[in-house]
Amino acid sequence: MEWKTVEFLYLNHDEVRENRPPYGEIVEVVETALRDKVSGRADMPTKINVAPRDEMYIHALPGYLESMNVAGLKWQSNVIDNPSRGLPFNIGLVVLTNPEDGAPRAVMDCTWITAIRTAAGSLAAIRHLKPSQARVLAIIGLGVQGRTHLDAIAEAGIPAELERIKAYDVSEDALAGFVEYARQRTAVEVEPCASPEAAVRDSDVIVTCTTFLKRSDPKVLPDWPKPGSLAVPVDVGSYWTPASRDAMDLIVTDDIPQTEAFAERGFFQGGPVRLDAEFGDVIAGNVPGRRSDDERIMCINAGLSLYDIGLAQKVYERARGRAGAWLKW
Repeated sequence: MEWKTVEFLYLNHDEVRENRPPYGEIVEVVETALRDKVSGRADMPTKINVAPRDEMYIHALPGYLESMNVAGLKWQSNVIDNPSRGLPFNIGLVVLTNPEDGAPRAVMDCTWITAIRTAAGSLAAIRHLKPSQARVLAIIGLGVQGRTHLDAIAEAGIPAELERIKAYDVSEDALAGFVEYARQRTAVEVEPCASPEAAVRDSDVIVTCTTFLKRSDPKVLPDWPKPGSLAVPVDVGSYWTPASRDAMDLIVTDDIPQTEAFAERGFFQGGPVRLDAEFGDVIAGNVPGRRSDDERIMCINAGLSLYDIGLAQKVYERARGRAGAWLKW
């Protein structure tokens, strides 16, 4: 039998970034994914993990979004030594599949997909869980994720009332570079901080973008976050001591089984993690989110494959006919 020719689009690192939608639209993709998950209109097994060597993780993240008519898989490695090799810490591919005939739709670099959807997930958390007035925001860890979060905040204007960004990194060069970059990207005041404590104290929203590790060196202590603050650990808790997490009044996550699986594999400093609700249920109105401006809340976004697949579909739609290479199968 002679099979029909199937063509699919390949997009490299730069083409993915050039064809990303605006951050406001990406936040909507994240919220759509969460609502589909809660309503049963999505299929998302817990991510599969292999560890070829110490502190190296390769994840397979499959998923299906009915509302966007797309299935897919992200195959991503986290390799701590990669920046010294001239490679990104997160490296891999997203494969999109037509859910009707199972044919490949697109293959693209996942580095920017991961960075951009992670920042959008944080913006969704800020939008739904911040105190009524979030005027001061801290960003700790000023690499790709720190800068991507800054870009997302500057472009989307979330939170709208933001007046000051406090920044900290263990590297003085990274801190200086970030401050210069931030002052070019936003009119919001940018304050370099000499310590993580200085960044966390008095901040309404605290975003930690440090390296995601089992053997992390957590810094945040229970009395640093002020009443009413929102914590968004992009590092899935690597920078937060167990006591600082336990001091939170409410801890939500985008997926309880997936976050518990991280804990079972030794993350969260080798102990269990308390999880009170799923973020999707908060967005859908099934469970209450913030109850008062004195409540301290943490939102742990472990990272759903649905975010990656939804964003990759948006990139694919924008890139068709103007970027990438069409390959035949």
